[in-house]
Amino acid sequence: MLEYIKLILWKVSFDRTLFEKELTKGVAQLDMDEVLLLQEWCLEIFSDRYYSILNSTFCGEASRGASNQSSGAGKVYTKSFPSILGF
Repeated sequence: MLEYIKLILWKVSFDRTLFEKELTKGVAQLDMDEVLLLQEWCLEIFSDRYYSILNSTFCGEASRGASNQSSGAGKVYTKSFPSILGF
């Protein structure tokens, strides 16, 4: 499912509204481990265009899973994230 969501995000990345909608839907379908992987990938690929969407989406997701991983709640992401491979 994670790879499918990456593909969808890649294909709709031309449109800000579609990207945000598909990212929200995708995050809702994944478990927390997969959300973290998606977060890393999205920050690597899309942070230059959709930084505010990524930050609000993943900060909200971190708060939702705060009972499992409290260290991510309220985290603000900067562009100094580790380099990862694309899909």
